[in-house]
Amino acid sequence: LIERSGVKVDRATQTITATLAGPDVAEALGIDIGAPLLALTRVVSDVKRRGIEHLAAFYRPGRYSFQMALVRIPSA
Repeated sequence: LIERSGVKVDRATQTITATLAGPDVAEALGIDIGAPLLALTRVVSDVKRRGIEHLAAFYRPGRYSFQMALVRIPSA
């Protein structure tokens, strides 16, 4: 949808960490306050390095998996 609006997506940075559920998140997810969670933060940038999307999400560890494909880029 972003690209359909004419924005050219260039890159994203993403961080996944462990955290504990605060009162608001615990209520939203139906879990106890202090329950372990995975916290994900992602910032997507356009070709001019302007931030165009910011995502902050919390996941229950038993219902979320993280998979990453790593590809080696030959050195110049």
